[in-house]
Amino acid sequence: MRPYVISFISTCLLLACLVSTSYAVEPDPPELPPSMYFGEIQSAANGDGVANRIQLFGSKFFTKHVGAWFWSSTNPAWSEAYIGPIIAITDELQIGVAAGFETASTKPLRVGGMAGYYSGDHYAEILGEYSDGGYWIRADGNYQLTDWFGIGGHAETDLGVGPRLRLRLPPDTIPIPIEIWGAPLFDWSANGAAGTYLNGIAGLRINL
Repeated sequence: MRPYVISFISTCLLLACLVSTSYAVEPDPPELPPSMYFGEIQSAANGDGVANRIQLFGSKFFTKHVGAWFWSSTNPAWSEAYIGPIIAITDELQIGVAAGFETASTKPLRVGGMAGYYSGDHYAEILGEYSDGGYWIRADGNYQLTDWFGIGGHAETDLGVGPRLRLRLPPDTIPIPIEIWGAPLFDWSANGAAGTYLNGIAGLRINL
């Protein structure tokens, strides 16, 4: 399956969640956890060069504790997507598992999971997955210092770990929430690309 097909399927899933949220009847108490949807364009640099990718994420709760989530990543070489249940342990803590597929393997099945703590603009989240090609883990954290500026950390397999800066464009000047973030990363792993230890990643996120 070609990468753009995965991207198309993921976009349809995101739009379906948006439509269902827009036309849903307001729930009676207890209040449902908020839905989250975003699309992100990222550029990651290591010893192999610069790789661009598009990632989509969406989650929607159907009860106070149970919902569904999906995630996808697409680049010019390959794509992946998966979907599964998500559980709200508390008002701030969420965990989820999922299954899906990728395009760059003869065994395309992929399983993954996520855990996140969300308290307003402060958050910490981790996303992990495993397939025939190996494992991949990404962790992000943000502490919002002002309405427009936040600091935190980023860690990712084959890129490394380092501080993360987040700039949020003023919501009163643009119709949709947009943020720009970046992180210089130190690759501590033995399989760092081409022996490169100082890497980096930057992203443009549109929150829907």
